[in-house]
Amino acid sequence: MTESGMTESGMTESGMTESRIMTTLRRYGLLTACALQAQLAYRASLVLTLVASATSLLAQLYLWRAIYGADGHAVLAGFRLADMTSYLLFSNLLFLMLDNRVDHEIAADIMRGDILIHFVRPVSYTVQKFFTSLATVLSNGVLVGLPLCALGAVLFGLTMPRGPDVLLFAVSATLALLIGFLLNACVGALAFVTTNLWGIQMMKTATVGILSGYLIPLSFFSPPLRQVADWLPFQSMIHTPVALLLGKAGGLGAAAALIGQQLCWVLLLGAVCAALWRQLGKRLDAVGG
Repeated sequence: MTESGMTESGMTESGMTESRIMTTLRRYGLLTACALQAQLAYRASLVLTLVASATSLLAQLYLWRAIYGADGHAVLAGFRLADMTSYLLFSNLLFLMLDNRVDHEIAADIMRGDILIHFVRPVSYTVQKFFTSLATVLSNGVLVGLPLCALGAVLFGLTMPRGPDVLLFAVSATLALLIGFLLNACVGALAFVTTNLWGIQMMKTATVGILSGYLIPLSFFSPPLRQVADWLPFQSMIHTPVALLLGKAGGLGAAAALIGQQLCWVLLLGAVCAALWRQLGKRLDAVGG
């Protein structure tokens, strides 16, 4: 074969690979689009989520204003009142986006026995759940989270982040969403063993709420508790992205280290999730219809 033929062949193979990738992305993208349409069909649910989230956010904001008191310039654990306000706004936004309900949906599929049907389909079940969960992420983030941030900014003010910090936040938040999905996929797989995940889900929600920095920044933790949080993936879900956005990472080197830590958690949880599904999927002890 001539050199030109090899080049043409190589270009053809490259084009075929690119075509397969685009076809796969379009296929899974349709899952996201269909799931998003289903989300938008239940407008009452979105309204209730908005009201509940607004109530929680306002309670947090007024609580911290009471803690800081009249002296809004006081610095507590590295945070001024304006910093804390911004932290709460963005942490609530991320918390809403992380609530992808993948663990609930997987547990329901296992309880109903629908998991058997999903396993014989020519698409990966966990990849399918990832793309359908993007609909929840988008609807919660755009239709609930962003209006809450706008409302909080109007009522309480907002510390405007710098351009480089926004870019770091975008990368970090993407990794945080991947960590949140993989964690929920692992929790959902436990339904193969327990058949009822209510207690485990409550424990997970409470743990994430505390150790992720959602309820309180980790800089307020005592040294022993902060060491525990540093060895777990939860801080990478909320505290790390918001700290990067507010410029509290401690420099570019520290920011790169935090993002590297997030990437390591994505790889580790991805491996754990794959192994867990491979082992527990063999049971297929479905309960229900």
